[in-house]
Amino acid sequence: MRGCGTPTCGCLCPGAPGRIPISAKLLLCTGDRARYVANFASYGEVYGSLAGVVIFLEWLWLSNIAVLLGAEVNAELDHGRAMAAGLPEDVEPRDTRKLDDIDKDAVERARSIRRDS
Repeated sequence: MRGCGTPTCGCLCPGAPGRIPISAKLLLCTGDRARYVANFASYGEVYGSLAGVVIFLEWLWLSNIAVLLGAEVNAELDHGRAMAAGLPEDVEPRDTRKLDDIDKDAVERARSIRRDS
């Protein structure tokens, strides 16, 4: 995703579909959390003047879970694309320029096997 959306790239990040679950989960968490705090929770009675800090930290925690969910979606989709391109299941998608010749040959053999089958 380096350079995505910049004038040199000219794209709108088609390779990051994980942003959709992130946005949806953030909107749901924010709305649900606001409704819960307003109607059911007694943060003001329990925490006093620190209630705002506690609520904010809980929102940050839920937001981090949403970001991790989106990153997991992106990683799984990248792994699926790499397997469809011919990498064996036990090899994670990676740049093959740093591999030694034996490993490069193994990756190429696996790609050709997948293409042929």
